[in-house]
Amino acid sequence: MHQAFEACLDQVESVLASSQGPWLIEMPNNGPSLVDLQYISHVERMVASVLYWRGLNLRNNPRYPNLEAW
Repeated sequence: MHQAFEACLDQVESVLASSQGPWLIEMPNNGPSLVDLQYISHVERMVASVLYWRGLNLRNNPRYPNLEAW
């Protein structure tokens, strides 16, 4: 399970790295899009859950610097 989950996070990291700001979708005002606002709440819950259930710390993880900035 770790491998598939981390592969998905690698894809998110790649998309975040390809954008100019910390957001998934760039908006004219440089603010977050509705996609960012919807998705980030899921990620926040996932950060806590994956640390508790799998021992995988996503905060300040050097593998995911763009996810951290987001």
